[in-house]
Amino acid sequence: DLRFLQVDNGNVTGFLKESVDRKNAVAVAISLAGSPQDIWMHFGSEEIGPPDNRRGVRAIENLVTGERHMLEWGGVRLRIDPAADPALFFRCYA
Repeated sequence: DLRFLQVDNGNVTGFLKESVDRKNAVAVAISLAGSPQDIWMHFGSEEIGPPDNRRGVRAIENLVTGERHMLEWGGVRLRIDPAADPALFFRCYA
């Protein structure tokens, strides 16, 4: 259940993946460039959670730093610096 997310930067790809039991969901943004990249990662109408209680993503938490971002207008503005880490890993909250 891998779903690609809309990202406004051609040097970055993003996706959403849920566990088999749908109790957990992660979002990942991967930089394909060697320089820092600013992106808008759009979750749109993507829903997560068990089949009887699917809801839209409302927040994400960086799994490395613990930093939380609330989604606004269906997405979030992020910065990826490949010198520090070429990918960002987030837990998704509905």
